[in-house]
Amino acid sequence: MGKAANLIQFPQTQLPLSQSADNVVFNRLFNNLTLSEKATFSPEQVEILKQACAKLNPRKHSVDLRLSIPYLGTSGFYLVFLAGKEQRSLTRIQAQRASFWKSLSLVISAGALLSLTYIGLRAIALQLAVAEISDPHPTALPWINDKQACRTQGFTWDDGQCWDEEHSPEF
Repeated sequence: MGKAANLIQFPQTQLPLSQSADNVVFNRLFNNLTLSEKATFSPEQVEILKQACAKLNPRKHSVDLRLSIPYLGTSGFYLVFLAGKEQRSLTRIQAQRASFWKSLSLVISAGALLSLTYIGLRAIALQLAVAEISDPHPTALPWINDKQACRTQGFTWDDGQCWDEEHSPEF
């Protein structure tokens, strides 16, 4: 019975908030545990959890604006604007800035690559279109009415007309 005697007995519904009213994270954590799970913690473990959760509690901000925006009959989305005194460590701030610049350079590089790919594909498509237009096509030459004159100039006589087999549309 030695170990069971050291365990805390919690009420069925919630951990008494009077024990940790200012510790929002701890309250949410413990209120989501079953009674059997709560019974496995010793008083020392509960105190260690309270101290750890206290470091995770949401901080108060000088400016805390929250706006819910409904969208087409759904629950919508929300915007949050927080401002206040910087409380993060210098190391964390520098790591976040480095991460920001890496992400920004990645986005810019990806955008440049996509732009160059798009420009390249458009140039290829344009060149193919021009090549298709400028390919030689057989064309009748209505100003040449004589079979002998047609053949003398290197064209083909067929079906009573003079044909230029290598006529270029760029002509």
